Amino acid sequence: LVLKVEDGAGRAAPVALIALLRALGALDARSAAALAGRAQPELRNHAGVVVGRVEPAVGWPALRQRS
Repeated sequence: LVLKVEDGAGRAAPVALIALLRALGALDARSAAALAGRAQPELRNHAGVVVGRVEPAVGWPALRQRS
C-alpha cells in the first residue's frame, strides 16, 4: 500500500492507513484494539488540553469493486 497525505503533515497518515485497512477487512479485532489509540488520536494544545482529534472524513475510504 502507498499512502500520500496532501497537506504533508504526518499525523494523518496512520489514521488514513488504519481506516483503509479496516475498510478492506484486513484488521482482526485484536489488531484493531491494539491500534485504537492511533485510529483517532487526540490533539492537544500547549497546556495539554484536548482540542480535537484526527479522524477520517465521513464516508472515507469509499471502496469500489473493479469491473
